[in-house]
Amino acid sequence: MSDDLKQYIAELDIQEFRLISGEHIIAEILQEYDDEYAIKDPLIIEKTQSMGNAYSEWFPLSEQQYFSLSKSHILTSSGITFDAKVFFCRLVTANNVKKSKDNGKTADNNDLEMLANIVKLSAIANQGTVNHVEDELNESELITSFINDISGYKH
Repeated sequence: MSDDLKQYIAELDIQEFRLISGEHIIAEILQEYDDEYAIKDPLIIEKTQSMGNAYSEWFPLSEQQYFSLSKSHILTSSGITFDAKVFFCRLVTANNVKKSKDNGKTADNNDLEMLANIVKLSAIANQGTVNHVEDELNESELITSFINDISGYKH
């Protein structure tokens, strides 16, 4: 489980961008073209008063996950660390589950499975063990376990 997930996350091309508008975003790069990037699940990163980071959807009212980002609007970009990739995946997946619940739909089983695996991966990274994480987490527990991540989103 965790080795496959680690490899999957490590191979994702997730980058952070500083745009000429001043926005600071993070997104998965799906394809690079001559003049633009095809990106997925872009999030805006903003500093909080306590100098932490707050994450919000770049297009919070859109049903789309896929966007284009013109290279002419980018000041600079950089790849991110593995831990930051895990955090990004956690935020995006938790938000997908929350959106399903908010729309009265059943959360996608793939998203729920991904959340359970990220909980375990995070526990291993932070504690060196998964003893305090249940092997089987139900949908409600998953959503509750990520409520702090989701609450960082601004709608």
